[in-house]
Amino acid sequence: MNLAQIRQSAEMYCGVAIEDDMLLQAVNEALEQIGDLAFIDEEVEVTAIDADWNDLPEGTTSIINVTQNAAPYQQWQTRGYKIKFVEPGTYIVALQRMPNKVESVTETPECHPLFHQAIGTYLRSFVKLTKDDTNQDGHNLKQEFKEQVARAAKIIMSNRKR
Repeated sequence: MNLAQIRQSAEMYCGVAIEDDMLLQAVNEALEQIGDLAFIDEEVEVTAIDADWNDLPEGTTSIINVTQNAAPYQQWQTRGYKIKFVEPGTYIVALQRMPNKVESVTETPECHPLFHQAIGTYLRSFVKLTKDDTNQDGHNLKQEFKEQVARAAKIIMSNRKR
């Protein structure tokens, strides 16, 4: 589902037009809350010249493994979004990271499609609670969002273990 489809569904539910800035803010908040449950895996090449700290992509949540010349490499440590190796060389770092933020209403959120319904639910909640922070439907939708995220993550995790 792209953002236009998510917006259309939320507008029908809420009965109001949703401006672009509100849409982007709400979707990015939802993606932040989904966080590393999105299970976005990425491999990055890092060339270490000495024992200095090397940058990892912003939003890195965990290192899955490190290899050098296709062999596992264990002599590394991390601090925030940085990694350091004992020996100079070129390494492949497999990592998990947060989904990238959306910057345009034409984008599709960078997460498994199972999370798209939850993002729509968060948008509905966001719209309702922006108008009235005591809106019970908005609070119920926020709770439903959390449940949908947990359910989607559980399905994805069970499929990853196969």
